[in-house]
Amino acid sequence: MYALQDYIGEENVNAALAAYLRDWAYKAPPFSTSEHFMEYIYGHTPDSLRYLVHDMFEAITVYDIKAREAEMEQLEDGRYRVTLTGDVQKFYADSLGNETPASLNDWIDVGVMTTRRVDGKKKNVALYMQKHRISSPNPTFEIIVDEKPETAGIDPYNKLVDRHSDNNTVKIKG
Repeated sequence: MYALQDYIGEENVNAALAAYLRDWAYKAPPFSTSEHFMEYIYGHTPDSLRYLVHDMFEAITVYDIKAREAEMEQLEDGRYRVTLTGDVQKFYADSLGNETPASLNDWIDVGVMTTRRVDGKKKNVALYMQKHRISSPNPTFEIIVDEKPETAGIDPYNKLVDRHSDNNTVKIKG
């Protein structure tokens, strides 16, 4: 639900839940099913993100996301250009775990991060975090940031179900 909230917004998730509870709470039989609940979720999801509701709640969807390489170049104005390349695949699995490649045309977070001292502790801070529509299995991103970056990644906070979530970020060279 947190990933859904990140994609469609907290207001839409709360509105869907409130409408569902308004219509189904304390109701006599027949009782609500998950299909009823999904109607409310779909009703508060923009058309462009309905695929995501299907992938998160109705299918077994698995990604294989890898940040392959990231390089930086300092620009004349002091900012940094980061070029990130990756590998992204999407699969649907059946109840036995058999996977079938799925069409990739998904909104996925791409981020560039650095570390800072906050309250005496080192914290990973996003200099850039935006969703990008990824339709190629080998995407390349060019991102400009104001500070010297350290790492970059595709789905760096692991919001999607990923086979190997430990390779979504990579140290930036340069």
